Amino acid sequence: MNITESTATQLTIRGLDNLDSINVFIEDIAPKVGRITIESFGDAWSHAWGGMWDGYSAAEFFARCDDGYLLGKFARASSNMECIDFEALIDKLKTAVIEQRKDGDMSSTEARETWDKVEEIERHEGMTVNEIHAMDSIDIELISDLLGEEWYHSVPEKPSREARRLKLIIQAVREAFIAKGWFKQEVAA
Repeated sequence: MNITESTATQLTIRGLDNLDSINVFIEDIAPKVGRITIESFGDAWSHAWGGMWDGYSAAEFFARCDDGYLLGKFARASSNMECIDFEALIDKLKTAVIEQRKDGDMSSTEARETWDKVEEIERHEGMTVNEIHAMDSIDIELISDLLGEEWYHSVPEKPSREARRLKLIIQAVREAFIAKGWFKQEVAA
């Protein structure tokens, strides 16, 4: 067994609007190699980079990366970064009813009844496509009839509440790194 001791820098960011305190652990392991771990209210995200740009510390590298890139790296282990956009799904189902009516695949009565069923679909904020199958209150057969058997591939999604929170945390960490002066040039947000 080999045991290695290293030094990490810890920052605590407090006093943020709509966010709990954030603890950030920054490790510069070797040139172009670093790790950042972020913790807030019991949730933690970590990512290590083995090929950062020449001469940048982990904090500098982080500060220069855009939100989408960092969100992808820190949220990689989480399966609930996207959730169903129920309003867009309802609109998509209504469009399918209109198209099927125009194509003669539905009578006006069938179209009206189907439209009403679409309107009755419960909207479950934050639900993922995988979770929708377990819901008795959502008519999967109706969705399949309108969008096809592989409808789940085309369900409109949006960033989940967790993804929106993580993005705010990433932005706060970047602002803290910039406030500490841990960069050499202008950063891209």
